[in-house]
Amino acid sequence: MIKTTPILILFFLASLMPTLADQDANQLISNYLNQMVKHTATFSIGVEYYVKDKSPIRLSFSWKRWVQQTKVSHLIEMEYPNSEVGKRLLVHEYPNGSSERFAFRPKSVLKKNVRITGPRHYRYKKLRISVQELIGGELAKYTHHFLKKKRLNNKNCYLIENRLKPLYRNESDYPRSVIALSVNEQELVQWELYNRDNHLAKIILPGKIKDIDGVRTILSFRITEPRRESTLVFNVKSVDYQPRFDPIIFKKENLTESIQ
Repeated sequence: MIKTTPILILFFLASLMPTLADQDANQLISNYLNQMVKHTATFSIGVEYYVKDKSPIRLSFSWKRWVQQTKVSHLIEMEYPNSEVGKRLLVHEYPNGSSERFAFRPKSVLKKNVRITGPRHYRYKKLRISVQELIGGELAKYTHHFLKKKRLNNKNCYLIENRLKPLYRNESDYPRSVIALSVNEQELVQWELYNRDNHLAKIILPGKIKDIDGVRTILSFRITEPRRESTLVFNVKSVDYQPRFDPIIFKKENLTESIQ
């Protein structure tokens, strides 16, 4: 009979811990998405961008999010300032992490929609917003790994590290991020995004969170870039859950058509 030593038992248990922790991390991320993200809705959003010693830049846009079993579709349309009115971004996210992105620029010479690949950004003057920031993170492109519990912003939190899957290494500026979810509610408390040199690039902090039609909704959040000394503030001006969408507006062929 082969005897199992305590050292071997400890080694075996230690080998299981990362798997169990990662399963926990996957569940926590799933809880967060199901509670606060995976809801069909229409948002009206205002953006303010601040850089040290510069006048603020302001934008506003509408965001239509259609959650389906096979994909989540996002349609963003700029509404202010006048020079940006009518610009549109269409994104389809699939459960395996893959995505399709199309843009329409009404004042371009060709006046057609353009397929977007890789990490892309919306640019206006000195302001630059990544597609990930506009649609909420693209977390399906990442694997999730439980780090530890920590107290942040007066809340007990789970820290989860997100690592970009090799398949999508060219589709994000942020190969790694660390998200903090509250222990009790699994709500977003903080999100750190790291660039390709593994330097802290951005910190996302939610502001007011409120129940709207039974959905926990972040009504404001700010994204700071320590190296640029800049702050990007998103304010939700209005939200409508479970709106009735005409599916045709989420087809790339109809990006040039007016939306009611």
